[in-house]
Order: sequence, then structure tokens, then C-alpha cells
Amino acid sequence: MVTALKLENQVKIGPTNLLINNEWVESVSGKRFETINPATGETICSVAEADAADVDKAVRAARAAFNNGEWRKMSVTRRGELLYKLADLIEQNKEELARLETLDNGKPLSESMNADLPLVIIRLSKSSIRPRFRANRACLNSACTVASLVKAVSTNSCMACG
Repeated sequence: MVTALKLENQVKIGPTNLLINNEWVESVSGKRFETINPATGETICSVAEADAADVDKAVRAARAAFNNGEWRKMSVTRRGELLYKLADLIEQNKEELARLETLDNGKPLSESMNADLPLVIIRLSKSSIRPRFRANRACLNSACTVASLVKAVSTNSCMACG
């Protein structure tokens, strides 16, 4: 008989409120819902339940950040640097994030660790180098692999296209 790992004991459950305007806030209604570990059926934690008022609040905050925030005024190079930094932070915390993903979704830890998170990291890395390559007229098409990305960054060219 195979039993599910008690990942709750191995993972810190972080904020359970809504992240709106860069702050963790309770929902307007105060409602919460339980998130369940699908592997065990046990409650992981109680999470703030967003409704229309919370969505409106989040959309207003996002619109204000887009219209008046730093990102819009930031150079493409700086945006890329920040996306790389995010990818680095995910890489540094990959084990904890994989455990959280597994706990929440009931999938095998190996899938979270070896598929989901590496794909997120690659995607962020591709997104952040794409503008630099367009500016330098190099190609980064779908035929490029991770190895191509490494070569592309170091030589400013693409393995698929030369």
C-alpha cells in the first residue's frame, strides 16, 4: 500500500489572503474557503475568497500600476533583468515551491520539481531575452532548445537558424 507524504509538515504555508496592490488583504466579504489536499482529502488551510468587489479592487490597482507604475517606463533591458531575477528566485526556492505545488494539486513531487518549475524558469528566461534578441536582429524561434538559449545568450545567435 502506498501512502501520501505528509507534505504539510515539510512546507511553510504562507499568506492566505489576497494579494492586491502589493499588499496581503482579507477579502471584502471576509469569506474564506478551505483548500484541500487531493491526495489525502485533508484541509491544507483556509484561503480568502475573492468575489466581484475584490476583482474590481484588484483590476483598479493593476490599471493604476500599469498607467502610473515603473514597469511601463522601464527599459526593455531592465524588464529582462527583473524577469531573470524572478527566474533565479524560483530556481533558488524550487524545492519549496515544488512541494507547495504538489500539496495543492496532488501531483507527484517529481513532476512539480522536474517539469513544472523548470518550464516556468525557462519561460521567464526566454521572455526576458527575447527583446534583446529582437533589438540585435538575432532569432529566437520555437526550434530553439535550452541549449540553444545558452548558446544564443553567449554568442548572440540561434542554433536553429545560425
